[in-house]
Amino acid sequence: MLHIKPGLLFEVLDSMQDMLRVLDLKQRVVLTNKSYRERFGEQCGKNCTEMFSRAQACSNCVVRRALKTGVSQQKKTSYRGRVYWVKASPLFGADGSALGTVEVFRDITSQVKLENSNKVQTKRLVQDAEAAAQMQRAFFYVPEFPHPRVRVCTSYLPASSMGGDMLGFSRQPDGRLAFYIADVSGHGFSAAMITLLLYGALRGIQISAASELLALALKTFSSIGLDEQNYVSMFAALLNPESGSLQWASAGFNAIPLLVANNRLLRLYKPSLPLCTWKEKISYENQTISIQEGSRLFLYTDGLLDRRSSRLTETSLEEAVQNAEGRTLIKQLEQEVLAARNDDVSMLLLSFGS
Repeated sequence: MLHIKPGLLFEVLDSMQDMLRVLDLKQRVVLTNKSYRERFGEQCGKNCTEMFSRAQACSNCVVRRALKTGVSQQKKTSYRGRVYWVKASPLFGADGSALGTVEVFRDITSQVKLENSNKVQTKRLVQDAEAAAQMQRAFFYVPEFPHPRVRVCTSYLPASSMGGDMLGFSRQPDGRLAFYIADVSGHGFSAAMITLLLYGALRGIQISAASELLALALKTFSSIGLDEQNYVSMFAALLNPESGSLQWASAGFNAIPLLVANNRLLRLYKPSLPLCTWKEKISYENQTISIQEGSRLFLYTDGLLDRRSSRLTETSLEEAVQNAEGRTLIKQLEQEVLAARNDDVSMLLLSFGS
């Protein structure tokens, strides 16, 4: 039989905010502290099941498990509209024999309500993110056959549900085709929002030079008011499908576009700043090249060569672009992209010729 002597111990127990009770080996209450009595009433001498108005012990009885295992056990339980965290610890005598258990109750109702609310909010955020991701993928769709002499194949593989890459394509009043690819620094929701803002500003844009598209993108980006850690690398081009004249401009785009023409591989690279707030005034230069029938231009973001996102190397990528065409090339490169990738991967292949 477990006996409790009054004294300083009672005063210590009564000062506790947590609710406490001590049970003997028959699971009868032999001691409660002040917090417990104020919440549940005086229960000394009663069986522990009387607190919960049950005919038998709980199926998940932490008291029995604590006595059986010799170590503390815990669980969550509901009682009269409140949720409690309960911890039962075995109580041993000086000779090591079991005397009973000490049970501590803590009201976690508010915490559980907050957790449930957070779960609901998280579920809504996930649903919103999935909807936004579907919109983003729809926005960045590029038509497969924008012109009889031009074929375009694309691939958009975000690292998460929403990505920081973007693709765009539009016809110009003079018959030229404008297209671009961009990579926003960072990943996830914030990067994706920047892409959507830029896409909205550039949608249906009418320009006379590739640099104009970058200038408008820079103006839009600067208006957001982001700090210097945020930037966007971007490549824009204008193609005359009748003459084959290709004008392009780069805004710090380090995933060097690859042009295959006459069985030669050309790299379209021009050192420049990305869309950023690092300088008060930034301008971009146009470059012009004439491409012939059978040429193809491959644009991609740097995730395609990221070791944590892809198995490709710069050499293997260039070999693939030289030896494969159209959707075959895109599918071949997609197979090299890792399922658990660290960076977004986007690709745009433009093939020129009747």
